[in-house]
Order: sequence, then C-alpha cells, then structure tokens
Amino acid sequence: MTEDEIRELISERDVLRQEVIVARRSAEFTAKLVVDQFRETDGFIQRLHIANAWQQAVLDAASRISIIAATTDGTIQLFNTGAKKMLQYSPEEVIGKLTPEVFHDKYELEARRAKMQESLNRPVDGMNFFLEYARRETLAEQEWTYVRKDGSKFLATLNMTLIYGPDRSIVGILCSARDITQRKIIEQEMIAAKNAAETANRTKSTFLANMSHELRTPLNAIIGYSEMLQEEAEERSLGEFVPDLKRIHSAAKLLLSLINDVLDLSKIEAGKVELAPETIDLSEIIRDVVATVQPLIEKQQNGLAVEFPASVPHEMVADPIRLKQLLFNLISNANKFTEHGRLAIVVSGDDLLNQPAVRIAVKDSGIGMSPEMVQQVFQPFFQGDASTTKKYGGTGLGLPISKKLCELMGGKIGVESELGKGSTVYFVLPVSGVNGGKKAGPSDGLKAGALPIEVPVVPARDYLLIIDNDPNAHDLLGRQLKREGFEVVSVLGADEGMAIARRKKPRAILLDVIMPEKDGWSALRQLKADSILSDIPVVMVTIVDDQKLGFALGAAEYLVKPVNNERLIAVVKKYV
Repeated sequence: MTEDEIRELISERDVLRQEVIVARRSAEFTAKLVVDQFRETDGFIQRLHIANAWQQAVLDAASRISIIAATTDGTIQLFNTGAKKMLQYSPEEVIGKLTPEVFHDKYELEARRAKMQESLNRPVDGMNFFLEYARRETLAEQEWTYVRKDGSKFLATLNMTLIYGPDRSIVGILCSARDITQRKIIEQEMIAAKNAAETANRTKSTFLANMSHELRTPLNAIIGYSEMLQEEAEERSLGEFVPDLKRIHSAAKLLLSLINDVLDLSKIEAGKVELAPETIDLSEIIRDVVATVQPLIEKQQNGLAVEFPASVPHEMVADPIRLKQLLFNLISNANKFTEHGRLAIVVSGDDLLNQPAVRIAVKDSGIGMSPEMVQQVFQPFFQGDASTTKKYGGTGLGLPISKKLCELMGGKIGVESELGKGSTVYFVLPVSGVNGGKKAGPSDGLKAGALPIEVPVVPARDYLLIIDNDPNAHDLLGRQLKREGFEVVSVLGADEGMAIARRKKPRAILLDVIMPEKDGWSALRQLKADSILSDIPVVMVTIVDDQKLGFALGAAEYLVKPVNNERLIAVVKKYV
C-alpha cells in the first residue's frame, strides 16, 4: 500500500470519527429535547389536573347553588353538589343521560314556551327554548318552578348563560339556580307583619282621634263654663264662688294640656304632623311667645331677658306654629324648675350641615340636672326622681315633644346642665328651612246631658251663624257673642247651616270640623265652591289642630278650642 493510500485512509478515518462525534452530540441534544418535552407535557397535564380540581372544588363549594351545564343538544355535562342537594339526583344519574327540561314544571315550561313562540312567530322546541331564553334574558334572574326527583316542587331564581367556543359559536348553556323557598316564607311573614302593623297603627290613630274628641269636647265645655261663671260671679258680686271656679278652670286647663301632650307625641311618632313652612321674622315669633309666657314667669317671680344681636338673621323659613310650640315648651319647662331666678333667650348664628343656621338657647338658674338626668331628659315620661315629680308635676313629655318637633324641622337639640346651677336647652334650625276622607264623628247630634237647641229662626238683621254638632259649644259661643251684642243663629249640621245661609247670608260663619254626616272640611269646600256663599268669612272653631288645611280650603281664621273669650271677640269683630 502506497503512502498516498495510507494518507487517504487516515483522512477518511478522521472524517468518520468527526461525523461520529457530531452524530453522538446531535443524538444527545435530541434526547435532551425529548426529555424536556416530556417533562413540559407532564407539567402541563399536572397543571390541567390541578385546574380541573380547583374548578370542581369551586363548583362543589357552591352547595346552595345548583350549577348545571349542557351542550346545545341538551346533554348535561356538569352537575355540581348544589344541584345534587337541591334536585336529589346523583351526577351519575344525570351527566350524559338527562336534559335540563327534566327539572322544570312542564306546565310552566309550556306556558313560557308558548309566550316565546308567539313573540318570535315561530316554533321553539327542546333546548332551543333555553338557548333562546338565555340569548334574550342575558344576566336576568327569573323565578322558576323546579321539580325534585321525588316530584316535589319549589321556587328558585334561575340565571341562564350561553357558553361560547373558541370561534365564538355557541357550544352550550350554563344554568345556575338558587332555592328561594325560605326567602318567600320570610317575605310572606314580613308582608303579614307589615299589614298587621299598619292595621294596628290605623286602629291606634282612630282610637286617638276618637279619644281626642271624646276627652277634649267635655273639657272645652268645663273650661268655657268655668270662665263664663267666673265673669258672672264677679258681675253679681258673688266673690265667694270665684276661687272655686278658678280652681275648676285651672284643673281643666291642666288636664287638657296633659291630654294634648300625649296626643301630640302620638301624632308626631305616627308621622301625622305636617309642617307649613313660610318666611318669618324670628324676632316677632320670640316676642309673641314671651308675651304668652309672661304671666307664668311673673307667677314664679322670675326675670326674663332676650339677647338677639343685630348680626343674626331675623328672617328665616320655618313653620311659625311649630316654632312657637317649641319655644313655648322650652321656656315653660325652664320656668317650672326656676323660682326667684333668671331666664334668658339667647339667639346666635350657627352652622348646620354646612348651611347657615340659627341657634336659640333657653337658659335658667333653676335646680339643674345631674349627668345621669341629662342623658335621659329627652326620653318620654322621664321626670328625674319621685321628689321632682311630686313637687313640680307634669308628664315628662315637654322636652321629648320639643326634640321631635326640632328634628321634624330639620334641626338638632341639646342640653347642658349642672345640678344646682341651672340648665341651658338649645336648638339649631336651618335658616332656609327643611325640605321638607271623612273624619270620625259622634253618631248623635245630642248627647246625654246636652243642652237642647231650638229650631233656628233667621233674624231680620245681621247675624252670625254657628255650625257645630256640640250643643255645649253653641251655648258657650252664643253667650259670649250675645254679651257683645251679636245676633246668633245655631245649627247642628252643615247642610242645615248652608240652607239657612242661602235664605239670608250671615256676616260670618263659625264652623266646627268634627260633625256627623258631613264634616267641617266638606262643608268648607262646599261653601267656597258656592257662588252665593263663597264670600262669607268662615272662622274655623274646632279641637282639630290643622290650620294648614283650613287656610288651604279658604278659612278666614282658625281658632283651636278652648277659645279665649277676648280672642274670639277680636276675630269676629274683624269681619262684622
């Protein structure tokens, strides 16, 4: 063998060796790739198993919700633990064997299917109904009747959702339902409780209205007659009777005040009090209240000062009647617990919910309160202790009523006090204010012991017409008016009164509200709608405290019984 041949063999050997090395390295690389791929695939499969386990755990955890998934042909593919508990089927009985229609009341299903077919104007069969329903009622929960394996039925809220494939084609439907049987029971119980509460509230309101009339009517008579008898006793020099008559008058007014407090609190709590806000001059309101309480303050030998800086707005929007009631309650309460002392009404500017407000404080130098008393002072019927109740009396309703009135007007109220050093009760009201059928009457015009009323004869000269179903009211009002020289005609019913008024128009009509057959509101409406009678001034004289309605219906004046004699005469003289 020549050297050239030997060199060629060596060269081929080296090339072959190099190729073997390359092949071996390639094989090792390929083997590594295969191993890595197997590992990645195995990890993916494991992750898929974990994801499926998580999904199943979530579905099974929803034990109170039935979750069922089915293909477009109705074959159930998913049936969770909630569905098993709710419908009493096992997954093995359902998956791949039943359709969702099995779980629905067939009559309800057919009724809804018929309604859909009428709407679409084409037949909708089998699973197409559910698919169409899911398409039309996306994310909407509806009440359906479900049927368990044993045939029993129950109400459930059902939501149907379409399932889409990668190409956005519909591949199935997901139905999630929740048993609402217990919720329906609770709803029925709540409705029954609400109806019972409303019935009880109506009964309470009717009772209060009746008691208001039955209690206040005789008290008004006692107050009126005792006042009139005092005047007559003084005129006839029968002075020995005057002290007893004053005691009767004072006791009757106190009893009426207590009854009014209880009724006021009940009306406020029942939401029966409506505000009539208007623009007012606060200084005039305070001046009127001070004039009213001045005799009470003098009786206790107290002094009263008013601090009203010019910088504080005098004009505000509020219900003048309720504001006066609130101020009167606070001043009366301060005066009751103070003797030979000082009272002060201090007005200042304030802020309430970032709105301009007025702060009115009523200060006294009276007995004061302990911290424990301050905590309870706005609770109804709270009166400190037995010794306080015995000495000062009252019902413990003045401040609770004041608090509720203040809140009704959009304000707040508070108290500061120290035992033995007096108290300050203040309230804050917004300057701009707060955005804020036939009535039952007695069945008889005459009652036992009532004074008879003669058939009225219309006088030839000017007269006043009294329309009231209470003969005692006629006697009291008639005596007061006749003493001042007025001619008076009295009738028990509204229709009779209007008939007399048409025969000869009176100078004014004094009209009560609570009357049988036709109440005063109806009579007032009819009077103001009558072209012949509409210009006659009508003065409401009643125990019903609803000035807002009276003025809205056209009343010229509104007097709440018992009516002070001077006030009655002054009002009548305005129109006669």
